[in-house]
Amino acid sequence: MLLIIFVSAGYILTLPAPDQPQALKHPQLEEVERQRGLWRRRQPEAYEYVVDRDCQCSDDYAEPYRVTVDATGTSFRFDGDYRGSGPGDQPEDPADIELLFSLIEAALVSGQTVQVFYDSDYGYPAIARINQAGARSDEEYAFDVRGFRILR
Repeated sequence: MLLIIFVSAGYILTLPAPDQPQALKHPQLEEVERQRGLWRRRQPEAYEYVVDRDCQCSDDYAEPYRVTVDATGTSFRFDGDYRGSGPGDQPEDPADIELLFSLIEAALVSGQTVQVFYDSDYGYPAIARINQAGARSDEEYAFDVRGFRILR
C-alpha cells in the first residue's frame, strides 16, 4: 500500500504506508476458535446429541431435536423421546455443531451479548445464551446440547 503525500508539477511523491495494526480480536471470538479447533481434533466419527432451543418463537421451533452424525451423513429429527408426534419429523432450521459455532460467531460479530459454556472433553458449545444488544432478557435465544454420545 502506498501513501501519496504530495502532487506538484507532474511529480508524485509516495511513501509506503505504515503497517496497520491488526484489529484487536474479541476474546470470546478467540475462545470460539480455540474450542472449534478442539472439536475438530476430537470429533468422533459417529455420534448423536439433542439440541434444545429456547426463544420467543413457536413451540414447534423450540421443540428439542436429535442430531445423528454417522457414515451416512447428518440427520435431524424429532422423536418420541422428546415429542408426542411420531419419529422422523424434521425440525425447522436445524443446526449441527459447526452451525452452532457459526451462530455464536455471528452473534458476537454483530455486537450481541453471548454467554457460552463449552464441553470440556470435545469443545462443542454445550450451552449458549444470546441476547441482542439493548434487547430485554426475555428476548434471548438459547440452546443446550445434551445427551452427547459416541455411537461407535
